[in-house]
Amino acid sequence: MFKFAVFSFLLLMSLTSSACSCGRNLKEQVGEADRIIVAKVVSARYQSGTNENSFPHVQANMAVIRLLKGKAAENVVVETSLPGNGCGVSMTIGQTYIIFLRKDTQYIGMCDGSHELLGFEERTMPDEILALVRTLPKK
Repeated sequence: MFKFAVFSFLLLMSLTSSACSCGRNLKEQVGEADRIIVAKVVSARYQSGTNENSFPHVQANMAVIRLLKGKAAENVVVETSLPGNGCGVSMTIGQTYIIFLRKDTQYIGMCDGSHELLGFEERTMPDEILALVRTLPKK
């Protein structure tokens, strides 16, 4: 019984160790992003990996609600790996997200700071990010 308990514990630890681990704080994420937006998912679709250089992912069309850093159109398209497959962001149609984008890419993930805004976060996080943006050196 003891061996089974140890085996089960080690198996559980190996499964949870593959979860996303980023190590960046919000200030670093804000500093690294070229654009930060609050946006709502209008539509989303699964994209299968079409060759050895691409991977299955989700492509989401988003309506920009608020611009926090940089410049953005009224609508943006983002792509993320599948949730549970690395650090992908789970995309739900109709939900609101904070999206951190880097120059010349539409790929997002949890490590860049992108995630669904839940409850009070929807009211407080954009202002917290704006305060951090104001402390950044001008480019």
